[in-house]
Amino acid sequence: MKTSRWLFVVVAAILLFSIITINAGYEEGTEGIDLVKKFWADMKTCNTDSIDEYMSPEFQSIHEDGSRNKEEQLELIKNLKLGEYTLSNFKVTE
Repeated sequence: MKTSRWLFVVVAAILLFSIITINAGYEEGTEGIDLVKKFWADMKTCNTDSIDEYMSPEFQSIHEDGSRNKEEQLELIKNLKLGEYTLSNFKVTE
């Protein structure tokens, strides 16, 4: 009985340490901000290969000139010429 209790404590400690370590690099709500910043940086450099990795296959967008699916959006991004910009005043909600 003592061995199984000891094993449980060790496994629980490892799991708790893993969760704390995984979340240690992020403040509350910064994961979404980081993804938005990465997306805009990838758009600025027209890095559609990177965007393709994290954009949903079911992606849809609506623009003044109509709607686009993922492939059409990536094609649009390939031809963007973004100037200088600043991202600020993020509001994160759950």
